[in-house]
Amino acid sequence: VDLPSTPISLNKDWNWLGYLPQNPGDIGTALASLGDLASFITSQTSGSATYYPDYGTWAGSLVTLEPGLGYLILMNEPGELIYPEFDGLIRHAENKKEVILTEISSNWEFNFRDYEHIGNITASINSREDSDGNIIGVFVDDVCRGIAERMYFPLDDRYLYIIQVYSNVVEGEEMTFKYYDKAGDEVIEYTETIEFTKNMVVGDGFNPFSLRREFIIPIEFSLESAYPNPFNPITTIQFGLPVDAAVNIIVYDLQGRIAEELVSGMQTAGYYTLKWDASDQASGIYFVKMQTLEFTKTQKLMLVK
Repeated sequence: VDLPSTPISLNKDWNWLGYLPQNPGDIGTALASLGDLASFITSQTSGSATYYPDYGTWAGSLVTLEPGLGYLILMNEPGELIYPEFDGLIRHAENKKEVILTEISSNWEFNFRDYEHIGNITASINSREDSDGNIIGVFVDDVCRGIAERMYFPLDDRYLYIIQVYSNVVEGEEMTFKYYDKAGDEVIEYTETIEFTKNMVVGDGFNPFSLRREFIIPIEFSLESAYPNPFNPITTIQFGLPVDAAVNIIVYDLQGRIAEELVSGMQTAGYYTLKWDASDQASGIYFVKMQTLEFTKTQKLMLVK
C-alpha cells in the first residue's frame, strides 16, 4: 500500500493493528503520528511496550514492529495512525528473546498458541539482589503461563521483568510467581498472586508489580497467636506446615459446638494466613483447634462486640 495515503483509524481502548510497511521499523518512529494518544502495545509473543509521555518515548521488550505481524494497541483517545516509510537498511533491533531454561526450570516450557487471551505484567524482584540471566515464571495450578528474563529499564535506571501471560478464560484464574536465581541455580516461590483478566496491563517501568514475599517452608508445625485477640468481628490466624499434610482447623464455642470450619483437607507445606469473620456469632469465648496426624494445638479467642 501507499503508506501516506493509507491512514488507520483507531478507537479509544483496545484495537487490533496491522503493520503495513514492508520493512521492520522501530516502534517510536512507526507510531510517531499517534503522539500521546496511545499508551500500550503488545504482540502475541514478541513483547510489549509502554508509552511514557513525560519522556516522549516507548520502552519495553517490544522494540521493532515487523512486516506481516499484528499487534494490540491501547488508545487513550481515538486517533489516526499513518506509518512512515522504512527502507530495507534499517537495523533490525531485538525484541523479546527466547528464554533459555535450565534443568531445574525445564518444566516452565509452554506454547502460547494453546491460549486465546493475553495479558501483560511488569514485575520487579524486591526480596533479594537480582542479576542477569534470572527468570520469572507465572503459573496457574503449577502450569507455566508466561516467562521473562530480566531487562534494563533506562528511564529509571532499574531492572524489570516484562511478562506476557496467557489464558483460555476471560478472567478469574489465579496466577502465582516463581523466580529462577541463576547464580544459586534455585527456584524461589512467592506468595503474591494476580487474578488474570483479558488484556490486563499490570505495572509499568516506574510502578512495577513487586515480588517481595518469598514462600518459605517452616521447620515445624505451628499455630500462631491470633491477632487481634480480643477482636471484633475479624481476627487473623496463621499456621505453618513443614510437610504436606491433612489439616483440620475448626473454631468451637464455649459449649464445644462447631462455630466454623476454617480448613479441612490436604495442604501443601508452607505458611498460611486465615481470617475468621465472626460477624454472625455472639460475643464470648471461642477456641480454635488445629489438628494434623502429627500435631494438635488449641488457643482461646475472645469476641467482643
